[in-house]
Amino acid sequence: MIQDTRTRKAIRRRERLVHRLGLGLTRGLAGLVTVVVLAASALVFAPAANAGTDDYPAQWKNVPIDSTFDTWREYNRECTSFVAWRLHSRNGFEMPFYNDATGWADDARARGYTVDMNPTVGSVAWWAYGHLAWVESVNAGGTVTVEAYNWRTATGAHDGAYHESTYSVSAPSGYIHFKDSGSGVHSGDFVSYRGDVYRIAGGAPIYVSNWATFGGAKPTIALSDALWAGLRTYPADGTLVAAQPSQQVFTIVGGAPLYISNWSIVGGGKPTVSIGDDNIQNAGAADAASPWNHLRFHPSDGTFVSAQPSQRVYQITGGAPSPVTDWAAVGGIQPVTNVGDDAIANAGTLDRNSRWSHLRARLSGTDRFETSAAISASRFAPGAAIVYVANGLNFPDALSGAALAGSQGSPVLLVTADGIPASIATELTRLKPGRIVVLGGETSVGASVATALGAFTAGGSTAAVSRVAGADRYETSAAISASGFAPARPVVYVANGANFPDALSAAPVAGSQGAPVLLVPADGIPVAIASELSRLKPGRIVVLGGETSVGTPVASQLAAFTTGAGVGGGAGAAGNVSRIAGADRFATSAAISAASFAPGVPVVYLANGTNFPDALSGAAVAGDTDVPILLVAADSIPAVIQAELTRLRPGKIVVLGGENSVNSAILP
Repeated sequence: MIQDTRTRKAIRRRERLVHRLGLGLTRGLAGLVTVVVLAASALVFAPAANAGTDDYPAQWKNVPIDSTFDTWREYNRECTSFVAWRLHSRNGFEMPFYNDATGWADDARARGYTVDMNPTVGSVAWWAYGHLAWVESVNAGGTVTVEAYNWRTATGAHDGAYHESTYSVSAPSGYIHFKDSGSGVHSGDFVSYRGDVYRIAGGAPIYVSNWATFGGAKPTIALSDALWAGLRTYPADGTLVAAQPSQQVFTIVGGAPLYISNWSIVGGGKPTVSIGDDNIQNAGAADAASPWNHLRFHPSDGTFVSAQPSQRVYQITGGAPSPVTDWAAVGGIQPVTNVGDDAIANAGTLDRNSRWSHLRARLSGTDRFETSAAISASRFAPGAAIVYVANGLNFPDALSGAALAGSQGSPVLLVTADGIPASIATELTRLKPGRIVVLGGETSVGASVATALGAFTAGGSTAAVSRVAGADRYETSAAISASGFAPARPVVYVANGANFPDALSAAPVAGSQGAPVLLVPADGIPVAIASELSRLKPGRIVVLGGETSVGTPVASQLAAFTTGAGVGGGAGAAGNVSRIAGADRFATSAAISAASFAPGVPVVYLANGTNFPDALSGAAVAGDTDVPILLVAADSIPAVIQAELTRLRPGKIVVLGGENSVNSAILP
């Protein structure tokens, strides 16, 4: 929203007048907001606390008054900013306008909100001379207790600080009803409704299944339908709950409980509301009518968290944290809730009884290049010895390269033929590798790109950039193998070079075993591949995919290149060649995993089986960590893949790619 010059001048004149009168006026000029880059300022927001506690976010509280804007375009530490925060955090309401305090009542009426002299919990007390407060409680004897920022001190000065005060109901000029809490209950209260008992936590009712959790029966407040309707569906973000009897502490994020392993994550010990362990176990109840249905299992989309102590900020999408590097990319500064770096590290945990199971794990970006960078950043530390770079718009070069990279503990990053995407440049800057190896010829990665890559090496020289290429995909595959694998390989994997799924599933296996993946057409063995097989002298060869991928005559011919070492057969024996295949790409993916990995793997990566980019970079990571990649459809997990997941019993699942690649709705 951009104001014209006359409007800005009018607001500033009104500010000067009110401040000259000693009144608490808040200013909000959207036109003055500057873009804030996350790296420049660590955002730490205090979690929501019980009524009567200053829970105003530290990002705005711990800097000078009027020195920055809040999410709602109000100046920090002013009464309007505090009230906007309270409406967001306690009432679940976002301000539809910004203005100085004198204009709130008129603006609210103009938008159809009620302004009267009847206070309710969560309404906004408004003074016509320019002050606002959030109504904490309506008391017996005709008084109201309010919370506010920047109230006048005894000397008439404005301190930009928190105050809790009690006044006659008639003291304010009116009460604005945006979305009142209505019930008059507070965190920790026990309430009853339609035969069930609940405990209020962060404005929401949390089911009480057994009084023993709380040391016996407690007094309850009976709620009418109207009062029940005034409660939040889920606790406010930042509400801290202590599950009993385990005594595990969780913070609420987007309606879901995220485990807090250390009080330092939230800035020290804080008040908590005790609830049952069974509330955590029953989070995400599918039945909308269930009394358990007031905690989500995964946080809602669009919630923001700040991981501590790293202070990295993430946006929740599909239950998974996605890094935010620039507030401008998400519409400006947003309120965040503190969680631990350990919560991010343990995202994807599958055991629903685990304290860590409430975040999914996904490595993704807005495109294949950002996804490639995110996958690399998840595994590889700065100072990498080698980084492999391949064309991200075609697959053959990276298929063979992923196995080599995985065997060496190196990342594969994707570029275009004529440029280095910004996200890849950022990741290369972070990695600062000793050298960079370009996979494929100049039609895959142009000479100018290779030259530009030199600046990202530790020495900053093009001399640290080399290229491995051949006249076609098969010569390139042979050249990649020759560049990294010595002769006498125990095993070599052979896959169709005209399609990607079989080689993608096998690349992590090959990488973990120090084995190459060589590409062939369905009906022959190219000269370059035959030459490389003769050099490698593998003990055995594993053919990937069915006969339409690699024909039976080709498989038979491959035996001649084997030594039989470690197999028990003689050199060139047909038994030295085996095949792993299924009815389709998904069945083949499952079969490759089943032949290679025992149950109890720590992680399984899931990638889209109908497109290749995400798994290209993921295969190097999976190979480095000796875990599988399984292929799925965008909107379903095929039965054979589900059966393999059941057999594997992984500790975590990590999705490669965004929602268009693998939709969150299909995930556990």
